[in-house]
Amino acid sequence: MWPITRTAFDIEISELTTDSDEITEAAKTAIQNGLTEFFYDREPSGQVGYTVLPPKKDVVSQMEVGGIVSRIAAGYNGSIGSISISTGGVDVEVYPLQEGEKAKLGTLTWN
Repeated sequence: MWPITRTAFDIEISELTTDSDEITEAAKTAIQNGLTEFFYDREPSGQVGYTVLPPKKDVVSQMEVGGIVSRIAAGYNGSIGSISISTGGVDVEVYPLQEGEKAKLGTLTWN
């Protein structure tokens, strides 16, 4: 059995635009909450059995994070420019969690 560790993923979001400053602040809060939930929902690999049914939760990917942020921003009639993900100072496109490794939201930066 592996001890559980939490790997922090830092997110940088550029050009979040909405109809007003108040709506932008509400969208930022919703995005932070959505990302926190997404990362805590990730599970380490090493599932029991031979099949892994979708959706696969042992991977953190830029595509998934971008989809979450874009959907939440769209709910506030907004849009984003770009998203980058890193962990330990290294950019991430796809990051498979290993046995005993869980995820968490690190620093969320707005540009």
